[in-house]
Parts: sequence; C-alpha cells; structure tokens
Amino acid sequence: MRVLLGIGQVIERRNLHPKNLDTFSQPSVELQLDSAVHAMLNKEIAEKTRELRRTRGEDLQGLNMEELEKLEKLIEGSLCRVIETKGAKILKEADALKSKEQQLIEENQRLKQRFMNLSKGQGHLLEQGRSSDSMVTNISSNSANPRQDFVNVCSFLTLGKLTRSLNATPKLSCRLPFPD
Repeated sequence: MRVLLGIGQVIERRNLHPKNLDTFSQPSVELQLDSAVHAMLNKEIAEKTRELRRTRGEDLQGLNMEELEKLEKLIEGSLCRVIETKGAKILKEADALKSKEQQLIEENQRLKQRFMNLSKGQGHLLEQGRSSDSMVTNISSNSANPRQDFVNVCSFLTLGKLTRSLNATPKLSCRLPFPD
C-alpha cells in the first residue's frame, strides 16, 4: 500500500513539473467567456447610466441637434403617458367620491325622514332597545322647540356637491382622459 501512495505522489509531482505549468497558467475557455460577458455588461451599464443622466437633463453638451430632438421626443412621450395615467387616476378618484356622495345623500335623506317621524311622534322605531318616545325626549331635550332642532340637524346633514375643475391644461399634445 505504501508503494502505491509513493507512485501516486510521483505522478502528481510529474504533472506539476514546470513544463506542465504552462497549461495551468492559460485561462480556460469558460473564464474567457465570463470575462467577455462581464465586459459587455459593464459597457451596457455605462450606456444606460449615460442615457439616464441625459433624460434627467445632465450631460447634454456632447449631443448634436438630432440627438437632442430624439431625446426631446422620448421625454415628451414619457410625460404624455404620465399625464394620461394621472388623469385616469383623478377620474377614478372622482368617481369614487361621487359614489360616496350618493351614499351620503341617501343616508342623509333616510336620517331626515327618520327624524321627521320621530319629531312628529309618528314613528314606532326602536333603536337599541329604546322606545321612540325616549328618543324624541332625548332629541328634543336640548331645545324647547323641536322644529328648531330639526333645522339644526338638517343644516348639519346638508351635503355639498362635488365639482371638478380643470384650470391648468398641458402645453403638450397629449390625450387627456377628461371629458371636454
């Protein structure tokens, strides 16, 4: 067994001999490919960084008129998409507010009717185990005049109308999602 280990060591030393070291010093094909890919990616990163700086308005001195016009069109297109998206979101929010307004108007009318029924003594509503008489008493206890209470409550229940105004219009020829 000792003889086998000795032969294996001799073979290893022979493989590491200076004549064979030249093959180890040359980079493998995989390493060369990885290096080429790395260089290409670095170049692409540098180009994208340069493009990004130009879209921010930096490093424009080296551009000719054609490149400046191309950059201008690119930025205008991007701005139009931003304006369209913003307009669509505004419309969506306005629609949600209108829906909420309608719900509040309906709730307001329901409360007004309920109050009228209670203030006239015609309602036989129960609210959490309380009779309508106790509710009328509690509602009317703040003022000697129930009609005055009704006017005060109604003034608090009145809702404003949602209005939409477009004061500023962009100078770009973008299609806005707002109705004319």
